Amino acid sequence: GAAALARMTAALGFGGQEIAPAELERRAACAASGFERLGIGEGEVVALMLRNSPALIEAMLACRLLSSSSGGASTMPACCASRA
Repeated sequence: GAAALARMTAALGFGGQEIAPAELERRAACAASGFERLGIGEGEVVALMLRNSPALIEAMLACRLLSSSSGGASTMPACCASRA
């Protein structure tokens, strides 16, 4: 979760774009907030259909944040990725 991102020293690189760990964490938190507003929470199955991109990583981390925001849930929502 957030602690793992804080320990990262390398930024996420995609194409000519680089994303710092703190920015990736911020984007994932925004996505998690959006998921919560849609009623998605702990134990829900989330299917993602995104190309390999920073948005995919952000959405997967958002799923992880949702599971950890409920007091350290032991099961993470299934985040399935597929190329669009």
